[in-house]
Amino acid sequence: MTVPGSIAYPSPPRPVAAPRLPWDSLQLTLFLLVSLQVWRVHELFPTLAVHGLPILTTVVAIGLFLLGRDPRRRIGSVNAPVVWAALGIVALVALSVPGSLYPGHSLNFLLKDYLRTVLLMVLVAASVRGLADLRRLAWLQLAGVTLFSAVIVARAQMGEDGRLREVAYYDVNDLAMLIVCTLPLVVYLWRKPAQPWSRILLVAATVFLMVTLGKTQSRGGFLGFLAVVAYLLLRLRGVSKIQRVTTVAFLGTMLVAVASDKYFERIQTILHPSKDYNWSGKSETGRMEIWARGI
Repeated sequence: MTVPGSIAYPSPPRPVAAPRLPWDSLQLTLFLLVSLQVWRVHELFPTLAVHGLPILTTVVAIGLFLLGRDPRRRIGSVNAPVVWAALGIVALVALSVPGSLYPGHSLNFLLKDYLRTVLLMVLVAASVRGLADLRRLAWLQLAGVTLFSAVIVARAQMGEDGRLREVAYYDVNDLAMLIVCTLPLVVYLWRKPAQPWSRILLVAATVFLMVTLGKTQSRGGFLGFLAVVAYLLLRLRGVSKIQRVTTVAFLGTMLVAVASDKYFERIQTILHPSKDYNWSGKSETGRMEIWARGI
């Protein structure tokens, strides 16, 4: 409605809802590949193992990507610093193979492990069409680390100190790293359009992951946890300060509540590095001795 004699200004356009992004064959293939290559579901459940399936899935994913016609899916669109850093490491690994102590093993690591990991990273990054795809990938990561942790906690032996032993595929330090790297995704998934049921799942998964983190008794995992906390407080954008502070307080409270006294006794050894077995001259299996020998 306009007042006579006044200037009628056009009404602002109504916000248009983002188009729904349907699942497609490439995304489903990448989900299977991430489940196999990252979360090792075929090793957690040997009955699901099919010889050569990870390599076949990789080939299929590459083929679907190259044959795709979606303009949003292009290698040129992947221009993130982390991608260039990973490609730079590939180059360094390749250059170091001829002069390595074990060239055959080094080449095998490059071709069968690291190169496949970087290729998966590039495929996942280039396959994203919009926010809906990102949320699906975030849910996949959270589901993967929760499932992996649940199987490990159920099957692995516990040492007298309450630490997980004989973890499948990843060691306890790797598992702790995977857990702390997933925590920022919980904050992302908590935002709208998250439904109440999904937030209940997020809280339950987070509590369980913090319990598992305590069972790893990983000092590197604890340092990684501090780095993630600093990132959430200082660098994370798009989330209100109150929500970030609340999240950090919740994570810290959970870790203190669920971790054992043995966990904090082990963490305190970070303050006395010269007394640790990794220090030079303490043990042949210590990291400094291994670095000195190179093998």
